[in-house]
Amino acid sequence: MRARTSPERYAHLPWLIATMTVVALVIGTIAARYVESRLVASKGDSLALAAAEIAHKLDLLLARTVQRRSRAQAFRGCDVAAQSAYLLELIRGVLGEKPCLGIA
Repeated sequence: MRARTSPERYAHLPWLIATMTVVALVIGTIAARYVESRLVASKGDSLALAAAEIAHKLDLLLARTVQRRSRAQAFRGCDVAAQSAYLLELIRGVLGEKPCLGIA
């Protein structure tokens, strides 16, 4: 029986190295996709929570606005100019001094 020489003994190493590299790349790709999907899901949950909180605050603001309108003297009659002035004042109070709504 003849002992293997060095070139015959290591002839399969390039294939083994290539196979290990491909397997490592596949596992890395799968892990990256999994981590990405978990991060996106986590960020989506936090965005949904923030959106729900904003919607709740907007509902409270609109409820207060409806209460103010019902108490305002301008909305008890048919004074359109007073109603417009009241709404413009309300918009300026919410959005700031110069609203960007195209309203003068």
